[in-house]
Amino acid sequence: MKKRLVIILATVSALVLAGCSLIKTKPDVENPNPVEPQSQVVTVKPSENPNDYEGPGDEFPGGLDDDGRGDEEVDASSVVMEQITDLESDMMSAKVTGYDEDGNELWTYETKQDHTPQLDPFKEIGLFGRQYIFVAWGEVISLDIANGLENWVNKDFNGYSVCFTTDYEGDTLYLCGYFGPDLFVMDLEGRTINKVGVADEDYYWPYEITWENEHAVKIKYESNEKELTLDPLGDAVQ
Repeated sequence: MKKRLVIILATVSALVLAGCSLIKTKPDVENPNPVEPQSQVVTVKPSENPNDYEGPGDEFPGGLDDDGRGDEEVDASSVVMEQITDLESDMMSAKVTGYDEDGNELWTYETKQDHTPQLDPFKEIGLFGRQYIFVAWGEVISLDIANGLENWVNKDFNGYSVCFTTDYEGDTLYLCGYFGPDLFVMDLEGRTINKVGVADEDYYWPYEITWENEHAVKIKYESNEKELTLDPLGDAVQ
């Protein structure tokens, strides 16, 4: 029997509670505001404790056959998301690229190209184990960092200019869209847990979300610079 060598890739990417783009007007799809191109880089490194990894297979890299990975697939050590805007055609898209530790390109993933909307359609969520998660055109997408293939796509969110946070364990995502939904909760396997379109008619344009505990998240709104505390498992305003 081959000796097993177990390695985990743990994220050192900070899950920044990034503020959403501050837009002062309601949606106007006929007069979109172009979004400037930008790129974001996150890097993962091997864990110092190889016993942290509990996945199947033997001799990684190059032997995790039981979970569908090829014999020669190696996890990317860094992932770059590049937002591309063509001002002449008013079209935009995003490209995600995985690199090995020497900076060699391992794989690329390209989103669809569409007309530039009023709000930013792309948001990097980050690295979680062997998956890279981001938002594109209202969908939450997970890629396998070994090959850039989709693990899953959640189409329930439908939010733009996204802000997000995670729970204490980092295994649940909480997202807001600037024009809604006010709260979207999902797990790291792509399953929707809860969705609150509008929490309060007097509060709109959420731009920051903070996890307090399993029964409370705080959301700040640009409309009145106030915040609401919501139950992430329901729609009650506390």
